[in-house]
Amino acid sequence: MNIKRILIAISFNLYAQDELKLVWEENFNGDKLEMDSWNHELGDGCPNLCGWGNNELQIYTNKNHRVEDGKLIITVKKKIINTLLQG
Repeated sequence: MNIKRILIAISFNLYAQDELKLVWEENFNGDKLEMDSWNHELGDGCPNLCGWGNNELQIYTNKNHRVEDGKLIITVKKKIINTLLQG
């Protein structure tokens, strides 16, 4: 391997690390989400973006999460919903 390439790669890596800047951080302090930083996407996206744009079959809710010990815990629940599809 060429020594110039190694030196350029090392120099670039050191320069890039100096330029990194944290722009946002969430530590999940407390026992609930900070709604100034978070929001809930609710439902199935309809009528404007049914399936959220990629045909998801999920229904989004604001009742399946909790904050505990500095962590956001999201619980997935399987629920069968009978729907009538109209053509």
